[in-house]
Amino acid sequence: MEFETCNIPKERNYVDEFLQSLNDHPEEDKTTAYKIVCKLSDWEQLDFGSLLKAEHIKKVEGKLFEVRVKIKGDCYRFLGIIKGHTFLLLHAIKKKRQKLPRKDIELAKYRSKLIT
Repeated sequence: MEFETCNIPKERNYVDEFLQSLNDHPEEDKTTAYKIVCKLSDWEQLDFGSLLKAEHIKKVEGKLFEVRVKIKGDCYRFLGIIKGHTFLLLHAIKKKRQKLPRKDIELAKYRSKLIT
């Protein structure tokens, strides 16, 4: 399964901006974004079923899924949709609570409608 950030027409690339903000944030390790990208690249060699079993991917609702990445105890969530063998990354957050915030789910659903 491939992971791609999604370019939405007339919108910014929010996932790329999120990753860049990790490098710019004073409290973040400067290698966090790089480690996230490396982990996603490693997972590209796995199929969807393997990622589901390993609990790296979870269905959120409807066609929306989340990819879970853990780096040094911090949890990062990438919300997106699956098109063929590609996971299109639509939204990203650093997770601070057990439950995904509803506003982030709605935002990812809105962005998914812009590309489908």
